[in-house]
Amino acid sequence: MELELQIIDPQTRHLAPAASQIIANIPKGVKAKNELVESNIEVITNVCEDVEAVQRDLEWQLDKLFKVTDQMGLAVMGGGTHPTDCWEDQKLSPQERYHALLERIQFPMRRLLIFGLHVHVGVPSAEHAIAVNNALACYIPHFLAISASSPYWEGEDSGMASVRTKVFESMPTAGLPYHLDNWNEFLRFMRTLIGAGTIESVREIWWDIRPHPGFGTIELRMCDGVGTLQEVLAITALVQSLVAMLCSRYTEGEEMPFLKQWIIRENKWRGCRWGRDANIIINDRGDQQPVQQNLKKVLEQCLPFAEKLGCKAELELIDQLMTAYAPGYIRQRHAFQKNNSFDDVIDQMIHEFRTNTITAV
Repeated sequence: MELELQIIDPQTRHLAPAASQIIANIPKGVKAKNELVESNIEVITNVCEDVEAVQRDLEWQLDKLFKVTDQMGLAVMGGGTHPTDCWEDQKLSPQERYHALLERIQFPMRRLLIFGLHVHVGVPSAEHAIAVNNALACYIPHFLAISASSPYWEGEDSGMASVRTKVFESMPTAGLPYHLDNWNEFLRFMRTLIGAGTIESVREIWWDIRPHPGFGTIELRMCDGVGTLQEVLAITALVQSLVAMLCSRYTEGEEMPFLKQWIIRENKWRGCRWGRDANIIINDRGDQQPVQQNLKKVLEQCLPFAEKLGCKAELELIDQLMTAYAPGYIRQRHAFQKNNSFDDVIDQMIHEFRTNTITAV
């Protein structure tokens, strides 16, 4: 798992360009790395067998991270975007890879002041990877409904649940994955783009969901960075259970979930625009269903697999996020509306991440 976090000066509430300094001072064993800008630090877990192991890993790493940021007078928080700061003001990472990509891609990459959550899950074979990757595209609005936490962009309400989604979609190899027939077609796709000089490796295929040959995983990349560790673990439980369910279906020769590409695209738009209040298209006739209602069905299908994997409690938090609690974009707007204050939003985001507390709305 890869968790991108915002580095904040708690006095000014602005992003702080301190990733390299934090990484230089962080204890051995913490897997933290630079991202595109110095105000973004990525924490990476080890390979974990289950959600409980992810929790132990992240709790240990975050404890070490907090100690370093406390000493530096800084804070970290989740969320898919900073509510007010502008990409033009950010200091770039010293990593040469990012400078080379910026030289090639230019504006679409320069404005990537965004923060995400990426979850890898191992699958049994290359053909499982393609079949499950294809099927997972049907669930993009569900993950957006749960994780959406980027309503604000440069001090304005975007009207979106996840403006991060649309910002990232402008990248040349980002967005929806292609529906592929088999692993050989994926290899042909990779050979073509590498041969044409478009990419150097799969690391530059920024699809919402992608096979990762180097790790033997499927990587889900559509989620915004979320506000609390609770939400990270809930999303991880859904990812692991859903992939296990789809792998089982493929192994048993059962029908896999399928929607036409134009429906998948429209549903993704609805997910990033309306979040948990989206109505998604469920068939070629154009019939619709509230994403919350459809998600309940998905959770029921995943429950037996979650029980086997030991993540039933974390999976059940998903339903609570859709009902008793609220996704991050709603919590941020609620914080702002109290005093029309972005300072209140940022203070709440810092508090939520540090205390692992989902604010009631």
